[in-house]
Amino acid sequence: MKKFIYLMIILSLFCLFVLSSCDNTDISNDNTQQTTDETNGNDNTSTDSDVCQHIFGEWNVVQNASCNEEGRRVRTCNTCSFAEEEQIPKSEIHTSITDAAVPASCKNTGLTEGSHCSVCNKVLVAQNTVPKTEDHTPVTDAAVPASCKNTGLTEGSHCSVCNKILVAQNTVPKTEDHTPVTDAAVPASCKNTGLTEGSHCSICNKILVKQNEVPKEEHAYVNGYCRICNEKKVSEGLQFENYDGYAAVIGIGSCTDTVIIIPDYAPSGLPVKEIGMQAFQNCTNIVEVIIPDAVGAILSEAFMNCTSLKKITLPSEYWDIQLRTFKNCTSLREVVIPNNVFRVGAEAFANCTSLENITIPTSVTTYSKDAFKGCTIKNLYISSLDAWFNSKFNNSNANPLYCAENLYLNKALVTTVEINQNIPFGAFMGYEKLTKVVLGNSVKSIGDSAFYGCSGLTEVVFGNKVETIGSSAFYNCTKLTTAQLPSSLKTLSNKAFYGCSALQTVSIASGLQSVGDYAFSGCIALRAIDFPVTVTYMGISCLEKCASLESITIPFVGVSTCSGQYEAFGSLFGSTQYEGGEMITQIKGSIGTQAYEYSYCIPMGLKHVKLLKHDEYSSTRAFHNCKYIESITFGKGVTRVGSGSFAGCTALTDIYYEGTKEEWKNLVL
Repeated sequence: MKKFIYLMIILSLFCLFVLSSCDNTDISNDNTQQTTDETNGNDNTSTDSDVCQHIFGEWNVVQNASCNEEGRRVRTCNTCSFAEEEQIPKSEIHTSITDAAVPASCKNTGLTEGSHCSVCNKVLVAQNTVPKTEDHTPVTDAAVPASCKNTGLTEGSHCSVCNKILVAQNTVPKTEDHTPVTDAAVPASCKNTGLTEGSHCSICNKILVKQNEVPKEEHAYVNGYCRICNEKKVSEGLQFENYDGYAAVIGIGSCTDTVIIIPDYAPSGLPVKEIGMQAFQNCTNIVEVIIPDAVGAILSEAFMNCTSLKKITLPSEYWDIQLRTFKNCTSLREVVIPNNVFRVGAEAFANCTSLENITIPTSVTTYSKDAFKGCTIKNLYISSLDAWFNSKFNNSNANPLYCAENLYLNKALVTTVEINQNIPFGAFMGYEKLTKVVLGNSVKSIGDSAFYGCSGLTEVVFGNKVETIGSSAFYNCTKLTTAQLPSSLKTLSNKAFYGCSALQTVSIASGLQSVGDYAFSGCIALRAIDFPVTVTYMGISCLEKCASLESITIPFVGVSTCSGQYEAFGSLFGSTQYEGGEMITQIKGSIGTQAYEYSYCIPMGLKHVKLLKHDEYSSTRAFHNCKYIESITFGKGVTRVGSGSFAGCTALTDIYYEGTKEEWKNLVL
């Protein structure tokens, strides 16, 4: 500090010296100027009295001095205004700021309180170092238990501030106390080796008890299959015959298996592709047969009379089920026909009375005579109605549905069906679960026996394009109550609605041309029926056994308007005696004076008849002996009414005519 003061004093004296030198120089210059002027002959002369003896005023501070910087002050001569400037030494007065004390810790040294100047940063009071303290903040280091896998540690501690270890943790050796887990025994089989029971430590996985391998067992065949691994064992002792490039199984040979597993290759090494005719016929001990896919032909009667056969696996290459192949297999329960099969031969499954399920692919198009005769089938599975309608059934017993309880279409039970194509012969023959049929406008024909025996059928909706209803199409549909036939219908074939005992209402539109024999025979609930004038053929016995019939409209009396053949009115009702009908003798024809009489069973309840037209062949004997008819109406189409037309009509009270009185006079003979 003293050195600084001395330095300031010396600097001040130096400044005064410089200023003084400046004044002398000016005087010298003035003297020089004066001498020069004299030399040049000038009259300007000066004397000492001409130099200003400065008289300064007070100092004026221009910049104050601080502890960090010198100041400046100026004073001016009162005579000549000469200005003089000098520096003001730095101030020794500081602006003090406290430097806070820093407490010492176990990690760091501390500081005492001090201060410094906030302007020049000069340390005014120095901070002294405070040594580190030994007061730690202890944290417990938890003990780690030792295991069979890892060493452990004892409990210790350390300072949470400086991390100094206060109490060291010591290593605890691994323990030999394992945690055992049982490794379960694996039983040996004929397919895989086994293992004995063992154990290991669940912590370190050390094997405590080793598992030993158990050798494979022998196959245990039961009915051709190993009961352990289900491996099949091909049958041995079968008879084979070798052909060009393939072999055929031709007999049971010495084989005693109840489950016959046909091998892929014969003993000769040739592939087995055929099962010969009658190969297993009468083998009554066979329960199951498994045939490899390479077999493409199973010949006629191959399994005929195998009465214990319950299951057979048919090959995928199989294409033709031949004559009587499975006939009399009375224990056969399930058959899946492969996709390549196109035909089911005659009597192929005849008398298979235990069939629970049979699956028929779309590839089958031909069902030969009596293919399923005498069968009892619980469930029939098909996948396409179109394919089913493209099938050809030789007769009713060729159709599996005729003896089936349930029909499944794509695994859905069929109870109602919508049809948009012509219906072939026997399509739904005998299917009692069918309740409703809706025919689209693309249906033109209903084939013979199409719905034969569908005793559950209650409703049929006919499309407006149906032209033909085949023979026995709705035979014995005993729950059908209404038949509304479209105007497009031209032909109603023989026995079309035979035995429809619940049929009460029949609506026949104009356009129908032919009514077949026995068309409505046995429709015992039918009370009225009107045939249109367009009909040209009325079948014999077409209304047989219609005991409830009360009124009827017919186009003419007889069989045909164009055949020239006469049939009495009673021919519509037949000659079979039934309850509610009475045998009545009518004249059918005569040769000369010889009349031919026939007896017909006419419903006693039939009271009202309307005749639309009449021809010469029936003019004289139309309603002979119809003793229960009460009224007869003649349409304008009637051309002649014979005088003997009403002979024996003892109940007849009313005759109506749709023409005029004058026209009537011209009709009566």
